[in-house]
Amino acid sequence: MARQNVRYAVNESRFSAYGPVAGWFDPDKATEFAPKRYFDGNNMLERGSDRVGDYTRLYRTAGGRWVEHSWSDWVGVNPTWSFISPAAAKGWLLLNDFDDAVEEFFGELPEESGPDNVRRFGTKGDVRNATDEELNAAARVINAEIISRGLEPCGW
Repeated sequence: MARQNVRYAVNESRFSAYGPVAGWFDPDKATEFAPKRYFDGNNMLERGSDRVGDYTRLYRTAGGRWVEHSWSDWVGVNPTWSFISPAAAKGWLLLNDFDDAVEEFFGELPEESGPDNVRRFGTKGDVRNATDEELNAAARVINAEIISRGLEPCGW
């Protein structure tokens, strides 16, 4: 078995590679997903990254867990292997157009999805005059966008 250790983060940075071992998995028995790449006018970037030289891969382990591998060409940035939630993995897969994998691991996608009648807030006055229902709807939209980018939503 080619064992890959997965570590707990020791701080908020996704580039912290020195935490205690949270577990491990065999990458040779896992399914690997590489993100889509796009040209920003100057460089090729991976979806979900806004910096040249930052990379990620998503793995579905043989045991059904999700692992994100991140690394960078930048000096001083350590590679990481982190367990992520199924919701974050689903968001990552959707962001990178792996619809077949989403359906395989999470079930059939609805025909359409998106916010329901959410008012856009552009000024402080808009937010001050918003109802609790409108603010909660806006928070749900923001959290859905965060999840679609493969991140964890905050606990609002």
